[in-house]
Amino acid sequence: MNHHLKSTNYFFFLRILIYINPLLFAGVVYFFDFVDFNGVFESGKYTRVAKSWLGESHSYNIPERLPVYPLFIFFVFKIFGTDNLNALLFFQAILGSATLYYLLKILDELGFSKSIFVLISVIFNLSLYFRFSLFLPNFIFIFFITLFVYCLTKFYLKNSLKHFYFFCFFYFLLMLTRPIFSLSLILVVPFIIKMIIDLDKNKRYKTFLISLLLFSYFSSFLVQSLRYYNYNKSFAYTTQSGHHLLFFVIPCLAKKYACGTVDNNVSDELMKRYKNEILDIPDISINEKNKIKLKIGINYIIHEMDYSKIFFSSIFSYLKTLFHTSIIEIYESFEIKKKQTESQEFISPTDRINYLLNNFYKDITVFIWLVSLFGVFIMRFFQFCGILMSLKKGPMQLYIITITMSFFSLILPTVGIGNPRYRSESEILLVILGAFGFFVIKNIKKST
Repeated sequence: MNHHLKSTNYFFFLRILIYINPLLFAGVVYFFDFVDFNGVFESGKYTRVAKSWLGESHSYNIPERLPVYPLFIFFVFKIFGTDNLNALLFFQAILGSATLYYLLKILDELGFSKSIFVLISVIFNLSLYFRFSLFLPNFIFIFFITLFVYCLTKFYLKNSLKHFYFFCFFYFLLMLTRPIFSLSLILVVPFIIKMIIDLDKNKRYKTFLISLLLFSYFSSFLVQSLRYYNYNKSFAYTTQSGHHLLFFVIPCLAKKYACGTVDNNVSDELMKRYKNEILDIPDISINEKNKIKLKIGINYIIHEMDYSKIFFSSIFSYLKTLFHTSIIEIYESFEIKKKQTESQEFISPTDRINYLLNNFYKDITVFIWLVSLFGVFIMRFFQFCGILMSLKKGPMQLYIITITMSFFSLILPTVGIGNPRYRSESEILLVILGAFGFFVIKNIKKST
């Protein structure tokens, strides 16, 4: 009995530690005066939108940025004063704690929350805490996708229709937070429709639920398109796609091992072509600019890039995104280590590995970096095992497939970039898949 009580207290302590970690991380950021990390990120693009809505700025009212995060900033600034980044930091940290609370509720529902390994995988996921300290929409997307998965879990396991309605609502908010989940219509929605079809309900009610699901997706496009229509009488979901393709994806894919840093020669050439294209077009709209960027980018890929090199670079970009540890980002943000371009240029992955192996016993920061990298590889092994469970027939197969497809929906658009920042929205899904993978390995070990 005493042993059971100690075990219960131990897990309670670990859960509390997980809940407060985003607040503790925010406290460290505040204490060492690194709020906004000295402006090294693009937070101004979102705060300017909020200030424009507050009537305090007219310099950034173009609806290029999806509205959910600027709306969050708007309310914080409205209550605590414009440019009160300290208040913004701690409100984001509160949402971080709420995110981890619901992550553990998901693990409770799945029966994984009593595993020390699973809890430790959350405790040491510094990437999550770090994202909630940055003034970027990644964090609020993580918050909503956690609620999205929580409601999906309740719907799948308990047939809770109330949670399906909430699921659709959070799906709508996700699509108005970042555009990276657009592929979910193809990769995720069909499996949710399968869940609906499997319900013990009449056809009319199932049709209603499927219609609600599709409405939650397309209504977000309508809301954003109306913002563009009010701005310049045009319809668009995002006008960032062309810029992203032309000045990030292509210059990254032009490099043998992707980004890192973009290929400046390719980037300069594409910029030159773009400027020449719009030179004789007066009063060009942002929609037309986006279309021109997309056209130039697609033509460049089709006619001037080596497809085998694109394939090789794409593979490396995904490997970088998945296997890079966020610890180096944290180092740079807290100025613990200089940026790579100022200190150590890694021409190839082998150079990076050699640098880590040769310096891990000389420099404590490199030692922590190497240990963190080792931890990432361990977690990817278990997460891969979790993904493989989607191939095994059983009561959880459809659920695991849906989580896996949600992960692919988020990771596929990151092609070329090779930055763990673009993995951050997938971290919650990876924790869940890792928990499945761990219990698969554990059960195999028991049976042998």
